[in-house]
Amino acid sequence: EVLENWEQIKAGEKEKKKKKDASLLSGLPKSMPPLAKAFRIQGKAAHVGFDWPKGNLAPLYDKVEEELAELKEAIGDEIPERVEEEFGDLLFAAVNLARHIEVNPDGALDRANSKFAARFREVERLVAESGKPWSGYSPEELDRLWEEAKISL
Repeated sequence: EVLENWEQIKAGEKEKKKKKDASLLSGLPKSMPPLAKAFRIQGKAAHVGFDWPKGNLAPLYDKVEEELAELKEAIGDEIPERVEEEFGDLLFAAVNLARHIEVNPDGALDRANSKFAARFREVERLVAESGKPWSGYSPEELDRLWEEAKISL
């Protein structure tokens, strides 16, 4: 009975190997953060030649602009699913540009988050120092405070 079970297990393993996903993209962890996953997917595709030409960023700029235009159109159409899809396409194109200019998109976004947070904290400080509530500021006044924060940091 043990031998029979063993053979069934082995036969099942062989069947799984036959059906195994042979794609270059198989094996990417499902838990990988989406930004990192986009970077890896593009790298794997590029490894077999499915990529934009090296050294010519013009097509990549065009692709980012195309995806931005499609996002604007989707926003105008007010179809939430399409807006999300087009926004994802824009991010994917931006990650591809990052890969071509040898920028780690995760690191770049992390630095942008830190920069924004530092500047926003400065705006918070300026607002608190003024004694005026946030609701008392117009968007233009807040923009001026933002510009001041950018200069001071």
